[in-house]
Amino acid sequence: MNLSLQIALAALAAVAASAAGRAAPNDPDTHFDAGSKAFSSGDYAAAAAAFEAARAAGMTGPAVEYNAGVSYYRLGDYSRAEDSFRGLARTYPEMSALAEYNLGLALLKQQRLDEARAAFERARNGDDPTIAALAAAMLDRTEDASDPLPTSEWIRLLDFAVGYDDNVALLEESSLPAGLTTESRLLEVFGLVSGRVGPRDAIRLDASAYVVRYADAPDFDQDAFRLGFAYLWQAGSWQIDAGSYYDYGVLGGKGFERRIGATLRAQYPVGETGLMSFRYVHDDVGDVSSDFAFVDGTRDRLSVGFEQRGQHGKLALGYVRELNDRAGAGVSPNRHEIFAGYEHALNADWSVEIEGLLRMSRYDRLAEPRAEDLSQLRLSATRDFVSGWRLLGEYRIADNSSNADLFSYDRNRLVLSLNRLF
Repeated sequence: MNLSLQIALAALAAVAASAAGRAAPNDPDTHFDAGSKAFSSGDYAAAAAAFEAARAAGMTGPAVEYNAGVSYYRLGDYSRAEDSFRGLARTYPEMSALAEYNLGLALLKQQRLDEARAAFERARNGDDPTIAALAAAMLDRTEDASDPLPTSEWIRLLDFAVGYDDNVALLEESSLPAGLTTESRLLEVFGLVSGRVGPRDAIRLDASAYVVRYADAPDFDQDAFRLGFAYLWQAGSWQIDAGSYYDYGVLGGKGFERRIGATLRAQYPVGETGLMSFRYVHDDVGDVSSDFAFVDGTRDRLSVGFEQRGQHGKLALGYVRELNDRAGAGVSPNRHEIFAGYEHALNADWSVEIEGLLRMSRYDRLAEPRAEDLSQLRLSATRDFVSGWRLLGEYRIADNSSNADLFSYDRNRLVLSLNRLF
């Protein structure tokens, strides 16, 4: 029995179950029936939302867990599909073989090959001969690194945002020249195209553009453009990618800087729901206009991060070490940064996130060395729509203290954005 047939049977079973009796408007069966109909029509976002509503209304049992997982998988939300199939295997042992097989497919879509193979192995050792045969085929398919893995589609992202920033200059307001303000309304546009090419889709290509316009402070308008590539491979349980990129930036209508960067990133799974990551970035920075000759030099960033996924949320922790060697001592800080954040899914549509950041910057090359300590809190809420659009509201508050009064400031930034993956 192939996966498509399994999904079809699950959907038919759901329809039959919901048709067995007339449910009250607020009965979980009503949501389940709506999810089944949405799934049958190909509206997987609505199906996932309905199955989540059925669970929230108190429905239990393997059918709702399985259908939610399959809906997320068809929607391309492989992380949530993974969570659903893990929960199905853990809670309903009689469904473990089917759950493990589908878990393997979701992990494979996330390029987590070793974890996927472990899930297929568990499915093969189950008591369902049909699932065992399918799992054995997937194990054979993924055993040789030369065999093509499932391809990753190209990603296209568009993001539009409006907001307000009360300190676009990141300076103490009274220090600015007369007529120059630190607060402004803003408009942001961001676009990204990313995809995989080559044998086994091992090369990722990226292109992005970012534009921000300040209605009341045009001297701080920014444009940034990036082209990049990376080569991806797997070494045991490690997922590694290395690549390079070219950045070009414009500030206040003038060419600001260009960056040629090299990156190396490695990720390693910790248990079934954790992920440790390491990233190193080296930038060679050059000025585009003589007005900005002080930016010439290098920047190095080393970061370590950890993510722990739960049934309804994700915890992220990290540390960043940054070293700058620029022509201008005022833009050559050595920095330590730590951050912690938690994202929580309220339901299938809404999620909220909180993140805190502490950063220590030291400008030791200045004639009078400067020390800065930044603390920042970010709060956001996200609403996903059936159409694929996502609405995000974000508020940031920051306080930067310094032994130089000019660089001691507060900042508040409020943004409302609308984005979509295509």
